[in-house]
Amino acid sequence: LPEAPRCIGVLSSPQGAAIHDVLTTLARRNPLARVILYPIPVQGADAPARIIEALHTAQRRDECDVLLLTRGGGSLEDLQAFNNEAVARALAASNIPTLSAVGHEIDFSITDFIASERAATPTAAAERLSPDQRHWHQRLNQDRLRLAQVLQQLLLGARRRQRELTARLAPASPQRRLLDRSQWLDDLQQRLQVQMRQRLRAGRQALQAQRAGLSAASLLRRLDQRRQQWQVLDRQLRQVMQRRLSDSARRQEHLRLRLSDLGPQEVLRRGYSITWHDGKVLRDPGLPEGEVLRVQLQAGELQARVSKAE
Repeated sequence: LPEAPRCIGVLSSPQGAAIHDVLTTLARRNPLARVILYPIPVQGADAPARIIEALHTAQRRDECDVLLLTRGGGSLEDLQAFNNEAVARALAASNIPTLSAVGHEIDFSITDFIASERAATPTAAAERLSPDQRHWHQRLNQDRLRLAQVLQQLLLGARRRQRELTARLAPASPQRRLLDRSQWLDDLQQRLQVQMRQRLRAGRQALQAQRAGLSAASLLRRLDQRRQQWQVLDRQLRQVMQRRLSDSARRQEHLRLRLSDLGPQEVLRRGYSITWHDGKVLRDPGLPEGEVLRVQLQAGELQARVSKAE
């Protein structure tokens, strides 16, 4: 018999006490189960034929998970419909699991031995087909706790993996390399400025030494010559400094463009994609069919499933 049937077919008299006991017990223990009544006479000359007809109808419609054949207590003559050979053969041929609950606990009929199982009373049969809701609530709570623990472990593992990958990617990231190049260019600029100031200071000192040795008559003329030489040197020095700064800026831009071209986002922007499987970049196509993949594109992600591997 199914552990928790969703649809129960009851073959019984709609006016008997048995159907009342069955419906009351099912409503109390498993109100979600659907009950379909196949009305039959439970005694009399035409009862066996009607029982067989109801069994055939239930199997033809195939809408129930289990069939319950039941009636209340009575004399031995009242139970003869359930000791009929044709009824027994029809019950044995049923492709739906069956439960027999005929009479009181001390009563036995042939259908009790033919059905998939026997219940002592109609109420006991309803209890057999309706698991206690408290038991299911307890199982659901246990499953929920286990699921929460598993999810928590998976989340902790994913966070550890993320921290490891972040630590590995940080030294080789394009932003870090660009920052190192920028710092290198700043060092070059500072060194160039220091050298320029040193050369200017040396030129001024030399000019002052020569000015001290000049005579009063030629001082103005030679001073003017030195001023012109100084202006030429200053202009040349500024040109050299400008060229070096321009070369450094061009080199910095060239390196930035190269780093940008090698970056993951630029590669994705050119139409490529990154395929992930179980948190790892996929490099080998040897996966079984049906495996779920995550495809990273420039503008978002896709969820994919393996249909063929070549």
